[in-house]
Amino acid sequence: MSSGSLKNLIRGEYNGPLVLDYQEIFRQITSGLAHLHEKKIVHRHLKPANILISCPDGSTVSPVIKLANFGITRKIQTEGPVSLWKIAGSKSWLGPEVYQATAFKVEMDLFSLGCVIAFSLSGGKHPYGPVKEQRILHIRTKHEIVITVHDLKPVGGASAEEMLSLLNSLMNANPDARPSASEVLSHVALRKDQVAVSPVPIPQGKFLFSLFILSFATICTLYKLTGQSPVETPKQVKRENQGDDITIDSPLTKKAKPSGCYF
Repeated sequence: MSSGSLKNLIRGEYNGPLVLDYQEIFRQITSGLAHLHEKKIVHRHLKPANILISCPDGSTVSPVIKLANFGITRKIQTEGPVSLWKIAGSKSWLGPEVYQATAFKVEMDLFSLGCVIAFSLSGGKHPYGPVKEQRILHIRTKHEIVITVHDLKPVGGASAEEMLSLLNSLMNANPDARPSASEVLSHVALRKDQVAVSPVPIPQGKFLFSLFILSFATICTLYKLTGQSPVETPKQVKRENQGDDITIDSPLTKKAKPSGCYF
């Protein structure tokens, strides 16, 4: 059961089980690609919207990251590149070889993986710029990425500088110079023996809900210990201020106004 996509998570529109660590997200995505590539299968449509966050059987265990949208996936029947009849997929996430040649290999998925990682760590910035037409032009002309080290976060045992180096290798204009999915899994950023230092920001709505639950639990505990509610009721506020020359505008006497939609 899918609770949303990586795109939803990065943009604060995700409403599912908490996903706390970029390292685990990237490791699962890369493991999925390594499995496909081992079987000579090219996904061809990897982007944040096609990476789903699934909670198995609706349970509360750690979410599973799944690759989705296999509509244009192709299997390589022979060694070497596969001929392209037409450009397919989302153009902002495709490598320059798709535009400049008539064939592709599994390495095109590694270019897309680099874009996905950059998008995630930068809080939703595309590595080739905010304007779609400009992004495609930059990719086609083998332009350098516009993401800088200041846009990125450390992941696992890798610093932001090391993550930028990894991104540059994944999005190398020469497909043969890109690391394989298996090589990416052995990178210090994704190795399981490295401490995860890359928490995913909690969407504002989920943070407020978590804060409400924590506050409610604290109130219940205090009431149980003292027998008195630590929160003044509207009647208490009114009674304790009778005869005063001031009027206390208690938030408990007002009807709560919606603060906006977070999901």
